Amino acid sequence: DVNIANPLTTADVTVTGNLTVTGGAAVLAVTSGSGSVNVATANVVNASGAITGLTGGVEGQVVYIVNTSGAPFTFSGKDIDNGKSAAFINVGGSWYPLF
Repeated sequence: DVNIANPLTTADVTVTGNLTVTGGAAVLAVTSGSGSVNVATANVVNASGAITGLTGGVEGQVVYIVNTSGAPFTFSGKDIDNGKSAAFINVGGSWYPLF
């Protein structure tokens, strides 16, 4: 079991096993951009234009792309309409749609 004070500042925490959040929420970091976007420190991309690539990701990382660009675009074979979102996972350095 791990008890982490709120707010967590700059320390990295590695959990082996399950991580349970009780009495709060897991908050994902958000970055914004278009084209090639670095997701080394974020799990949500506010897409102001078509996303052509995600950099800085790690094996098993899940990233949500939210399309606020005003037009549909396709990333990694997945069509993302304006106002919609899609989730992707990094496997072997490539990004794959989750559903």
